[in-house]
Amino acid sequence: MGLSVGAKVGRYTVERLLGHGGMAEVWSVRHNVLGNRYALKVLHQHAGRHRQRLLQEGRAQAQLDHPNILTVRDILDVNGQPALLLPLVDGPPLTALLNAQRLSPAVALAIFKILVGALTFAHGRGFVHRDLKPANILLDVYFERLRPRVADFGLVKHDGGLQTRTGSVMGTPAYAAPEQLRDATTADARADWFSLGVILVELLTGVRPFIG
Repeated sequence: MGLSVGAKVGRYTVERLLGHGGMAEVWSVRHNVLGNRYALKVLHQHAGRHRQRLLQEGRAQAQLDHPNILTVRDILDVNGQPALLLPLVDGPPLTALLNAQRLSPAVALAIFKILVGALTFAHGRGFVHRDLKPANILLDVYFERLRPRVADFGLVKHDGGLQTRTGSVMGTPAYAAPEQLRDATTADARADWFSLGVILVELLTGVRPFIG
């Protein structure tokens, strides 16, 4: 989308690139008046076909105001494409923590219980994540305690309303429930609990239960 350090996006100034994936880039931006820093998720130039998915992600995360879910604060326009304004998380994804060290059972279970609370909250409002995995769980420090935050609701499903084609596969195979791999339209809250179970095994043992 042509973003670069120093570029202006509405009331914000772009500071640095935080990361990128197949669909989007995430930049650190600063409010020009207040000085607050946020994360800005912007579609790649070639990923314009994912516009509706990004808007769906933004609408879902805007409704999930929970301390352990990354809540969308606004949608900005970047060269005619939507971009999501998010809280800036200064820590790594859970993947990095798992790669760096073996967690104690106490820490693993503490993270797991927090994620149970976040999922219960999202499910209670009719949202199914469908792509829960360590890479989509960000970590920051809040009052000297580790705070996991569920992010990336790009494959979210809400109360049976869905744009996914029948028979299509969505999610990450190593973490997805079998029924989700057969047909993503059938996935409900139980698929998220399956994914969280896979994450629990990884938290406790350092390896995924399913290899390959």
